[in-house]
Formats: sequence, structure tokens, C-alpha cells
Amino acid sequence: MASGKCKDKEVRLPYQAKLNLAYQEEDFLQSFKTAFKEKRHLAHENKVILYNEPFQCCQMPNFINSKHFLEGLKEELLDQIFLEKNNDLYKFQQTLDFKTISTPHIKLIRKLLHEDFLSWLTDVTGFAFTDQIDLTGSRYDYTDVLLCHDDELDTRRIAFILYLVPPWSAEDGGMLDLFDMDEHRQPKDVVRSLLPSWNNFVWFEVTEASHHQVSEVLSPDKCRLSVHGWFHTAPVPRPERYVEPAPVLYPHIVNEQDLLSDWINPIYMDPEVQARIQMTFEKNSEIELQGFIKEDKYQLLREALCSNDMVWSMQGPPNKSYFVRRAEEYRVTAWKLSKRVTHLIESPISFGPSTHYDLAEENHLPEIVNECKQFLCSEQWFLTLSNLTGLTLHKLAADVRASSDSETDESPDAAQGGSTAGSSGDAVPDEDRGGIENDVPEKRRKQEKTSKEEDGGEGSTGSKEINPLCHAEVRRWNQGCYTLLHDTEVSEAEFALDAMLFICCKGWRQDYGGYTSYITRGEDEELLSVQPAENSLALVYRDKDTLRYAYAEIRTRVVVICDPTLYMCKVNPTPVSQSKSTINSLITDILELVTAEIDAILSKSANQMWKLNDHHSISRGGHQVVIEFNPITSDGGDKLTFITEMLKRLEPDIASVKEKVEDVQSEMRAVRKEQNHEISSISNDLRAVKDDVERLKVQNQYLQQSNKTLIDKVNQFECYSRRNNLIFNIEENYQPLEAIISELGVPDSDKMIFQTIHRMGKPSTTRPRPVIIRFAYLSERQTVWDLNGKKYSLNEDLPEDYKNTEGS
Repeated sequence: MASGKCKDKEVRLPYQAKLNLAYQEEDFLQSFKTAFKEKRHLAHENKVILYNEPFQCCQMPNFINSKHFLEGLKEELLDQIFLEKNNDLYKFQQTLDFKTISTPHIKLIRKLLHEDFLSWLTDVTGFAFTDQIDLTGSRYDYTDVLLCHDDELDTRRIAFILYLVPPWSAEDGGMLDLFDMDEHRQPKDVVRSLLPSWNNFVWFEVTEASHHQVSEVLSPDKCRLSVHGWFHTAPVPRPERYVEPAPVLYPHIVNEQDLLSDWINPIYMDPEVQARIQMTFEKNSEIELQGFIKEDKYQLLREALCSNDMVWSMQGPPNKSYFVRRAEEYRVTAWKLSKRVTHLIESPISFGPSTHYDLAEENHLPEIVNECKQFLCSEQWFLTLSNLTGLTLHKLAADVRASSDSETDESPDAAQGGSTAGSSGDAVPDEDRGGIENDVPEKRRKQEKTSKEEDGGEGSTGSKEINPLCHAEVRRWNQGCYTLLHDTEVSEAEFALDAMLFICCKGWRQDYGGYTSYITRGEDEELLSVQPAENSLALVYRDKDTLRYAYAEIRTRVVVICDPTLYMCKVNPTPVSQSKSTINSLITDILELVTAEIDAILSKSANQMWKLNDHHSISRGGHQVVIEFNPITSDGGDKLTFITEMLKRLEPDIASVKEKVEDVQSEMRAVRKEQNHEISSISNDLRAVKDDVERLKVQNQYLQQSNKTLIDKVNQFECYSRRNNLIFNIEENYQPLEAIISELGVPDSDKMIFQTIHRMGKPSTTRPRPVIIRFAYLSERQTVWDLNGKKYSLNEDLPEDYKNTEGS
């Protein structure tokens, strides 16, 4: 009985794909099982190689026995939509999982791997695989790369790659590099590189030792196309990951020498310039200061860093896991440099994640480089950074802010943005600061002030003092250098200021790479990218808490709307705390103050009308709250009860709106799903039609060629059958046609034998009919043909296609 359902048309391939039969031979299977179990190297005569170092990895050439299938698979892969994959660890393109694709070659390769090969793999490894298989297509084009990682993720057990590449060489890049490990089981050096080749299948067990990478593709006109994926088992116990020790942080260096005037461009020492820089930094939490170092010092520094006197050492390890982001905001430096780039130097104050780059040896720094590093770690520079950023990086800056906060609490005009007291050692006088202190991001001052209050209030001699620390390095970046995000980085600082001084990068272009990127935990979207620029200082403020987004605004507002009166509460926040408990306490404190003030206002006479934009200012516990009123009317009564009732009335409407929104979203998801299904079905039908058209084209070409061949053969046969014929153009009369030959004067014509002789066509009064004579012997015909043109006009009896060409 018909079910009433229409199944998708399944396209059958005219060929089959099977694994190389050599892999099924009993002697090979036994040898491979033993070598895999005992972790021994194996190089079999069928060209299968099982490497044991640095970890078990198998290479199986001529994996599939059908060239036509592989070509069709490659064509289908290139027809798929490739999604760009780009973050700190990799840059390449990838298809959707093959289980969502229904083209014939892709369906067959998935079946082949999931059934035939998985059965073989189970036999030789002894692993209990599940039914789960991850299978996608990947393409690596020019400059694409996959940096060092170990593939460890939940239940992954065997990783595999089938290469579908053109002729490939080591100069094209794109090698599968295998790393050994150090004493901490961290990747160390590339000890084996496998070259991609057509129909070559590589697989290895996923362990804590399986560190590998795909080196950068260096060929601009080749595509590294492959099918890759993982087979899964139940989770396997893994050893704990090694946690690197935290970097050593040092306090600033006390130096009596005036280092600032020796090194810094004088324009950045101007108080007005510093004030403007501080305003920009407080708004964006980052800034770039171009031409930062004095030209004479910069040239000396540049020459020293580019000289042979510098001693560099490679830093590692080359990997860190990218699967779990740490619970903070952090940066990654993605140094993917083209081969045209020589090197890049940066000198950061903060410590970044574990990396793979060259580090200058501390004991071999040239004098000018060491002097620059001393300057960047000096007390004077810390104080200058405080002026440039508004951060408390020096005790004098803390004293100025404490004095400013005290005056703000005492002054009723502080909420209006009044100026603050002068600052000792701040290098920016009151008349030039333009209210900078009030505009300093409140989060930073709150951190300092809350810390003091928790230690006993202002002037307390508690243990939490202003003690900024730094870590300085001189780094060199070449092609292949990078840093990665990882989940084991140790950092003691809740907040940090990255200061990056770029040197030796004149004419730097964005496509060179070498940028520093900042992202947030659990997010792939980039927050900020810092590009290298010659003699520029990049300052970036980063914190460990995702609340950083909340600190982007200088002012926060709490808005309560009701009818007939509008109350808008504007809170001028003091700095927020580093701890969540303090934040919650502060919010509770502010809300209590706002509620108390509203109660006081609502208790006033019902006939009292508030002026437009009137405000009430309250200060309590160092927190200043400004409440602005823009009432339409004020009719007295229990306003809070009224607001409560209004909110209760709105609750059903809000719930109804939410329900309708959810219904619309559900319908949109259903429509989108149906559209995707229809698009997929149409796409499959189009591919099937395309395949049919291609097959018909091939058949048509074959038929055309066959027809031409048959025509040529027919013409040849016809020429052969007519070769004894001659056509005479003579007048018609009643004498026998045989007499024509004798009239031509042909010797021995009376002895010639004619098989047939007759006039062609119907009689005509306009022209005589030609006479055709078929000679019994070709030699006699040739004798007569040699007399052509002497008395009569003769023609050969040829097919139409040969009349204008020479006869056979």
C-alpha cells in the first residue's frame, strides 16, 4: 500500500568506493595490531607507516581504491558552502557536518568511514567506539593556519584526515607538524612533519601527548582540501593540565635621574595634552601615542635592537588549550606574519598568556635597551602613567584622588561637575584639568576607595596600600610567532594596564598580521585590535571581571516611570568595588537612599508643585545621589501605592506581550527550519539535475564522435565501391554506348570488359545526360582516365563529400 510520502531521489554512482584491499590482508593486520599495542614503529611493504614518536600516528597512502570517486568527492566538496573559522588558534574554512549534507559522494565517504573503516579500526586498536562520528570538509588557502593543540575534548578518541590536494611540496606549507613534550608534558619542538598528498589518510589517537598543528599555507595558488573528523569513545581519564607559575612582578624602580625628559617626546609632558589623553583613555580604556620616544633615543634603540649584539631565546610552550575560556577578560597576540616581515619588537609592562616568540636575554641587553627598560619601570614613569590614564599607579596620584573625593563629599556643588583641589606632583594644575578628576572612570577610584574603607577608612595604616607592580619584557616577533588563549594562565592582578612600545615596524600594513587582539570570556567577537605602528606606545586597560561592560559609562541612571508624574533618579556613582559583595552592598545602599528620598518627597503637600528639573542632592557614606524631578502634576495621595497598583496592572500585559513574542519567535524558527529543509531539497535536486546534464553532455559528445566516424567509414566504403567508375559528358545519339571507348582512341578498347554502362537521370532537352561506365578492371579504367580532356570530358564517380577533394 502506498504511504503517500515522497522520498528524495537517491542518485546512484556508476562506481563504488572501497578501502584499499591491502589493508585487509591477514599478515598486515596481525603486524599492525602487534605494533600498535606494543607502541612500536611499523613500516609495512604496502607503504602503511605507523609512527611511534612523538606519539602514535598512522599514515595510509592510496586509502580509497576509486580515482573516479575521489575526483567526484573533491568536486562535491568544492561546491559546498565553507564557513570561515578564525580566532587566536586557527584561520581556515570548514563545511557543515557531513550528516547534514546529502550529495552522493559525501554520503558515501561518511558511510565508508563509519562502517568499513571504523570496523577495521576497532579490530586493530581494540577501542570500544560509539556511533558518534564528527566529519567535515576543510580548506586551507594562502596564509591559513591551525596552531599547536592536542584535540583533547570530552570523548574524542581518534582524529583522522583524508587529503584531497594537488601535487604538494614542503615549500607550499600546510604540513601536519607533530610536537614532542617537555618534562611538564607541554609541547616543545616539531619533531616530525607529514606532507599532504592525494588520497593519503592520516589518523592518530587523541591523548595529552598528541600536540600537532597545520603549518601556514605558503602557496598563493594551491588549496589544501581535506576531509577530517573524530571517532568517539566513552570519556577517558586525562591527567591534570600543567599550570605555569605566575610571572614575577616587581615594584617600580626608584631613580633620581630625570629619565622622562631624556626619553619622552616633550609634547606628551604638556599638562593640557595629558589631560586630553586622560579624557580619551577614560572613555575608551585604550589609546595610542604616536612618536612617543624622542627621535635621537629612538634611533639608538632601534639600531641596538636590530643589531647582532642582541641575544634572543625562543619562548614557549607553543600551545595552550582554547576550548575553555578563563573567567576574565584577556588579550591574545595573534602574530601571523607574512614572509616579507623581518621582526617586530614590543615591550609590555603587563604579562600576557604563554607564547611562542623570541625573548631578549636579560644579561645581554645593550646599554640603550637596558636604559629604556629601566625608564619603563621607573617611579617617574608610573606617576606619568597615572596622569595619562587616570589610574592610581603611584602614591601621589592616590593622595590627589583622596583629597578630591574628600572635597567632593563636602561640596554641594560637586555633583554639578565643579573643579577639584590641586594635586601635588600630578603635573596637571587645576586650571588645566577641566574637571578631569570628576571624569575619571568611577570604577577605578571606587576600587581604591573601597579598599581603604575596608581596611579602616581614610588614613588607615592597613595592609592594603597602593602598590602597583610590573613585568617588562623585550620580545621579537617573526613569522610563525604567536600567543594563544588558554585555561591555565595564572595572573595575580585583578586589573592590568598593557603598555606596548612598538619598534622596527615602519610601513607596517594590516595584512602583515602582528596585531594584539582583546576579547571577552566566552565570546568570539573582538573588542579591540592593536596594530603595530613605528615608535608608538599603545596603552590598554583590561580587567579580570566581565563587569567591565557596566563600567563603560561615566554616569548610570535608574529610571522609574509612572503616570501622572515622572521621576528620574540620576546616580553619580563613586568607584565600584572589585568584589561582588561590595558591589551588591553599594547598590543596596544607593537604593535605600533613593527610596528614603522618594518617601520624603511624596509626604509633601499635595498642592506643592515642583519646578522643572528641580533636583535633590544627598550624600551619605561617601556616596552622592542626585534625584531630578520633571513632574507633570502632583496631586498628592499615596504615590507608592499608586505605582504599585500600576505595576500590578501592567504585569498581565507584559506577560501577554512576552507570550506573543515567544509565539512569533517559535513560528519564525519553524519557518526558518522549513525554509532550510526546502533549500536543502532544492539544492540536492539541482545537483542531481546538474549531474544528469553533465552525463548527457558526455553522451552527446560520444554520439557526435561516433556519428562522424561512421560517416567517414561510409564515405570510404562508397569511394571503394565507385573506384572503377568513370562519368562521360557526351552528346546523346543512337549509337551503342560501348562505341564511346573506341572513339576515344583507347588502344585495345575492343578487349575491355564493362560491368555496366548507362546514361544517368531522365532525358532532358536542355543538356545531355552523363554516361557512367563501370569497368571490370581498375587498370582498364585508369588507362581510359589518362585520356581525360583529349576529346571528351571525364569525371570520377565520387561521393558528395569528396567531390572537392582528391580521391582515394
